[in-house]
Amino acid sequence: MTRVDPTPLDLTPLDRRRLVIVAGHRGDLATVRQHVGDDDAAVREAVLGALSRLSALAESELLDAFTDE
Repeated sequence: MTRVDPTPLDLTPLDRRRLVIVAGHRGDLATVRQHVGDDDAAVREAVLGALSRLSALAESELLDAFTDE
């Protein structure tokens, strides 16, 4: 696993989304999990994809996504 650098506080939602996607491809579950409750819906969507890619998506997380606004 290659760890992605910690998230600086000044990243835009697009930057955070990209960070999550890269982390998912690199196998960095910790970085993906850091963004589970992100304020931006696109980032949360990327988190779901990354968790799925890593075979780490829990049923409860998927069910929660159905009620995400």
